[in-house]
Amino acid sequence: MDRHLELNNEFILSEFKHLELDKLKEIDILKRGFTIINSNSFDSCFRTLEILKLSENNLTHLVKSAFEKLTNLRELWLSSNNIQQLDEHLFDSLVKLERIDLDNNRLTKIDANAFSKLANLSILYLYENQIESLEASSFKSCVNLSVLYLNLNHLSSLADNLFEVNKNLSKLELSNNRLKSLSSSLFAKCTGLNELYVDYNRIESLDDPILVNCINLNELYISYNQIKSLNESLFDTCSQLTIVKLANNELKQIPAKLFHHCPNLTTLDLSNNHLQKLDEIVFDKSENLVELYLNNNKLEAIEPNTFSNLVSLCILRLDKNQLKAIDVRTFDNCRLLVELYLNNNNGLNYKSFESRFFMGLYSLEYLFLESDESNSIDFYRDFM
Repeated sequence: MDRHLELNNEFILSEFKHLELDKLKEIDILKRGFTIINSNSFDSCFRTLEILKLSENNLTHLVKSAFEKLTNLRELWLSSNNIQQLDEHLFDSLVKLERIDLDNNRLTKIDANAFSKLANLSILYLYENQIESLEASSFKSCVNLSVLYLNLNHLSSLADNLFEVNKNLSKLELSNNRLKSLSSSLFAKCTGLNELYVDYNRIESLDDPILVNCINLNELYISYNQIKSLNESLFDTCSQLTIVKLANNELKQIPAKLFHHCPNLTTLDLSNNHLQKLDEIVFDKSENLVELYLNNNKLEAIEPNTFSNLVSLCILRLDKNQLKAIDVRTFDNCRLLVELYLNNNNGLNYKSFESRFFMGLYSLEYLFLESDESNSIDFYRDFM
């Protein structure tokens, strides 16, 4: 049976070295206040160790030979310490390592060779540090890397070929950095990418076809940037997309055929932009769309057929725009609509709507029309 050792404040590692630990698989040393792991901390008596948890201590430095005897280690948890740098040979002997947690430390850079021996590495957490830049070769040896968290750092740019060997990367977190642009070749080799998070950065445009090889992309989060324009072919090869969040940017228009190659799209958030109008064919291929957020824009009118193909739509937010009138045919095919928000539109008077305005919306449960959402109408009383 696998053995698990959890140390509390009454013990130190040296006290266990005389014991028979040839079956020990995991050691947890959490919240001990350790400041350093030296070359003698883990010797050959811990050779069977597979999981080592050193999170929530006060580690500031790790000598390069700290883990060299732990050749069977698969997981190394070093999160929530005060580590400022990594020796380039620190992980060289840990060739079986599959996961490293280095989040919530004080790292400002990653040596180009820090992970050079880790071909089996699958999960790498580097979020919530102070990393300002990454060498182009930082992950060149991590051919099996599938999950990478780089969010909550100080990255302002990324090398074009940073992920050139990471075709197995499925989840990439780059949010909450200082990125101003994404090069057209950055994700060129990321054919296995499933989730991409680039929200809360300073990106101004997506004019390049940056996702052309991301054929398995399922979720894209790029809200809270400064994006003013989008390449019309941005999603042409992303037929697996189900979630796209582009909220809180500076978009004034959406290319007419932007989503025409995304038949599986279920959630689309374009709220809090500067959209003034929507092309009537923009949602023509979005039959599976379930949630559509267009609130907090500057829309003045909706063409009658704009939503005609949204037969799966359940939530539609058009509140806080500048709509003055809505054609009676606008929602005719939205028969599964459950929530409809039309409130806070200057000049939109629901009392002027024709009696058949919502006649086909048999699934509708929540309808907001007044400026104050608390004054939402009783749908069956007023329109049925």
